[in-house]
Amino acid sequence: MTKPLLGAISDDFEVQPPPAGQSERLHGIDALRGLAACGIVILHSAFIRPFGAPGSLGYLALGVPLFFIISAFSLSFAYDGRLRSRDDVIGYGIKRYARIAPLFYVMLLAWVIALFILNHRLPAFPIILLSATFLFGLDPHTQGSFVPAGWSIGVEMLFYACFAVIIRIQSLKGHALLLAGSLLLSGLFNSIPWTKAPDYFYYTHFLTNAPYFAFGLVGYRVYRAIPPVHRRIIGHACLVAGFALIGAMIFWGPQLGPAASTRVPTGLIAGWGLAFFSLVLSQALWPNPVLSNPTTLFLGRISYSIYLVHPLLIYFSPLTPWLSRPDISWRVKLFGALSFALPAAILCGGILYHVVEKPGQNLGRRLSIRLNEALFRSKPRAIRL
Repeated sequence: MTKPLLGAISDDFEVQPPPAGQSERLHGIDALRGLAACGIVILHSAFIRPFGAPGSLGYLALGVPLFFIISAFSLSFAYDGRLRSRDDVIGYGIKRYARIAPLFYVMLLAWVIALFILNHRLPAFPIILLSATFLFGLDPHTQGSFVPAGWSIGVEMLFYACFAVIIRIQSLKGHALLLAGSLLLSGLFNSIPWTKAPDYFYYTHFLTNAPYFAFGLVGYRVYRAIPPVHRRIIGHACLVAGFALIGAMIFWGPQLGPAASTRVPTGLIAGWGLAFFSLVLSQALWPNPVLSNPTTLFLGRISYSIYLVHPLLIYFSPLTPWLSRPDISWRVKLFGALSFALPAAILCGGILYHVVEKPGQNLGRRLSIRLNEALFRSKPRAIRL
């Protein structure tokens, strides 16, 4: 039930006063989240209930590096130069937790209730506790997460913890060295023969996915280094390069192998990381109207909710008996699954965004402000110029 296919979607960007000469929001990156969310629904509609869909649809699983790169890029955009004190870091931690936790807990509870109603076996309490504390990614046997596709939330949380330190590196050279080191470490980790490693151990591990975050960090530094007058032409060039690299990786790049539990080649990580690095940078520099428009921006805003709710909808869809019939072609089954799953995920995602996500974000901001006020009253503070 919990085989992890994709990574997390989370709207890591928060509107804050930007540095001089920098816009307030990266709409193109928000739009990429929306497109990726729909790709995830398509993928899981085909493979959560297998009905013989072609393996080429599995390329949609490469939303993993895309989301992680977006996460690092947008966090850098939001917090560059703003995590200088202990109070700043505490406020950042509160906002990150409030951004991710409320919806994750709602879906955790929803899965427990659904399994209980259907008389399915419930997980042991320690597994639920690890999920609630976001520590499941540290245990190889719970790394896949009890909430389907939620493994990447654990990876994201580990990156959030590292980011407060990493953001102190202010140079492109420093982040390039970090990228090189993460690729080396990922390659070494994937070369270790873990004899008792569970399924998807390498694929879902933080060390395997760390280079994608590093690509996002480098991408932001490149973005800051490009003068505004050159952003349009460089943005177009990066878009062309991104799609060219995606095509090259599909036709000539290294493959993951027959099972996602196999080791992940460094060439695959580097190739797809560079391709999505180019795509994300292009949309940060000069959003393409085909990719960035009101529809994709709306989907990007609710993408985290779409991501977490859609597996539940697909697993317990009323179409399940029909999808199991052997006399219907996979094309008809996929169309039938998508005609339910995609609209239902968007509808439920929109509701969850307004009922759970947005209130959670607002609560995090209020708690952060109150904490800063309390700390300000409790001790003298130096005036920053």
